[in-house]
Amino acid sequence: MDRNELNRQFKQILETTVLPQSIPLEERNRSIQIIEDLIRPNVPEQLFRFRSANLHSVMSFEHNTITLCSADLFQDKFDSTVYVDKEKIRRDIDLGFDWDFQKSIIDEVRQTGHFPEALIPLFGEANAMHLASIYKAASDEEIVAGWEYGKELIRNYALDNISPLASQQISATRQNKATKIACFTEDIRSAYMWDRYADGYKGFALEYDLRGAIMGEEAEDPTENVFPALYPVIYSDGKYDATEIASWNLVNAFYTATGLSVSPFPDLLYWYKAFLYKDAAGYSHEREWRFMCTCEKTKDSQFLEITSGNRMKAIYYGPYIAPDIKEHLSMWAKRHKIKEYDIALDDNSRSFELSIKPI
Repeated sequence: MDRNELNRQFKQILETTVLPQSIPLEERNRSIQIIEDLIRPNVPEQLFRFRSANLHSVMSFEHNTITLCSADLFQDKFDSTVYVDKEKIRRDIDLGFDWDFQKSIIDEVRQTGHFPEALIPLFGEANAMHLASIYKAASDEEIVAGWEYGKELIRNYALDNISPLASQQISATRQNKATKIACFTEDIRSAYMWDRYADGYKGFALEYDLRGAIMGEEAEDPTENVFPALYPVIYSDGKYDATEIASWNLVNAFYTATGLSVSPFPDLLYWYKAFLYKDAAGYSHEREWRFMCTCEKTKDSQFLEITSGNRMKAIYYGPYIAPDIKEHLSMWAKRHKIKEYDIALDDNSRSFELSIKPI
């Protein structure tokens, strides 16, 4: 499939797939499988990772691992920046404190005996049951008295905290260390990638074949499972909209302050979505893919090492890599039967395209 068409279909399916924390496991797995069925057949045979010739990168090559890092280490400080619509949150708060809206909920509870099903994800099941019990037992006068008593204080608290919580949501995305990422590209000849990510041609690049099922590492504690996923970056005209997540944080701040239960997280795919949007005009030439893993056991570290098995296929040396480093890398490449190539600018051609010569 053409990359532009893949970008369009992936963006559409990702934005329409929402996995609340409360979703049954089977349903969650079915939704994830639909995404995988789109992505897996379209993973390129060759994906490349550009590396600086530092000690960490050299040791990772020696141990045949793929190093994933948290987004706060990315060179581009605007990478993985989300959007929060503060005016929409303000409108939602006003609606939440509108008596006619609340009265419609009360009337439905009294008529059906149940809290409106469509609103349960917003309030959380425990809170919905608690409020339903109050609405069935209390009179309108009692509810209105309690409503008016706390309305202005709670409403003003919520409105005053929109901007701080929006800013917190934006910064929390990049500072989330539980999610680790490794970046790959489809283009080994990209001068931009060699210059920016391989230390001005002084580093090296590694070729991987990441097609097929990607094996994970299962632990006794489910929160320590390591199951990475590979997704294409979505090149878009706008940032990912994290308004609903920011609203959830604001609502839960209110629930906590009033002694109610915290509602379930609204979308388990949020962290993947937030890290996959990049500016089409500035970055589409990178043709990037991201190898991602959310793992609680590494949330206190900025790095995660995953064994690549037999997926590493070749190493490409930048034209200005230090001779001693190249010699060291070459020794390991030969030991592990990894193909070797030199990258250079062809002096015999007017073209600026980089040439590749097997060693």
